[in-house]
Amino acid sequence: AYTITTSTLAITNIHNPASPALVGSLTVGNGNQDIAILGDYAYITSHDIAPTAAINVVDISDPSAPVLANSVTEVYSPISIEIHGRYAYVTDNSGGGLAVFDLGHATGPRLMGRASIGSTNDVAVMGKYAYVTQATGQRLNVLDISDPANIPTINYISYADAFEPNAIVAQGGYLYVSDAASASVQTLSATTTPHVISTKSVGGIPALPDG
Repeated sequence: AYTITTSTLAITNIHNPASPALVGSLTVGNGNQDIAILGDYAYITSHDIAPTAAINVVDISDPSAPVLANSVTEVYSPISIEIHGRYAYVTDNSGGGLAVFDLGHATGPRLMGRASIGSTNDVAVMGKYAYVTQATGQRLNVLDISDPANIPTINYISYADAFEPNAIVAQGGYLYVSDAASASVQTLSATTTPHVISTKSVGGIPALPDG
């Protein structure tokens, strides 16, 4: 298992759930927000103010000795990261919209394109679409990611009430979106025209798991 704190990556052996064992750790980042794994690398978003804000790339090929391999600073205030295929989709809470990186280069992640949709919170990818939340703008955006260099918004839901879309998970043809302002989760259809199926109060401010 790979977990993060504000400034640490921890790698834990959970083969025996009753007795998890710390294998290795690394001090990395400042204000870490999210982590995604692809192959021998962990990609960690650090939300600290630029220029120290970064997507830190950690070599985890040896779990007992993780090593910082690269840092990407093209996103001013990275929050959430979602990896789909060879691409990473990163939200920017300082007005930078959604950034797309190609992870298939030996020199490190390469910025391919951006969707300029303002400050963003979270992203979920299903097929050729990215669903991106904006709590401050009270919007759920549907983006076509077929061409990473050209990412148009093809639809969006604008919330006129107090619902502030925050965390989002796409699974099994559905979207699950938490409210940043209250203790509720919406279920929507994962299509180019999402519609609300249900809204459920869950108690406390919900944080949805990745995947």
